[in-house]
Amino acid sequence: MISLIALVIAAITFAVLLAMIKAGNLTRNGLVGVRTSATMESDAAWQAGHRAAVPALSLGLMIFIVGTVAVLLTNHLYGDDMASLAGILALLAGVLPVLIATFTSVKRAAQRAHNEL
Repeated sequence: MISLIALVIAAITFAVLLAMIKAGNLTRNGLVGVRTSATMESDAAWQAGHRAAVPALSLGLMIFIVGTVAVLLTNHLYGDDMASLAGILALLAGVLPVLIATFTSVKRAAQRAHNEL
């Protein structure tokens, strides 16, 4: 059940982060967000990088939600061990798109925005 709790926390975190990005309320900081050397260069790079991360964060959020349902079903049908495995796989699958985006589109968008200053 720890993996279920982790999935719910991850989903809530991604949902709040997405809401903050879309509302323009996520300012450059050292604690929350995609903090790479490219996004930390300037406020414009920060905003551009996070806008570029929205599709990956949205995909991750959807995977976390589906993973939560899968863990609940797996626990009911096959027990705790299989549910824990399903939860771990869902957590990894949900984080993967964000990691890939961080090293590709987010970095490029942030560098482009910073260079335009």
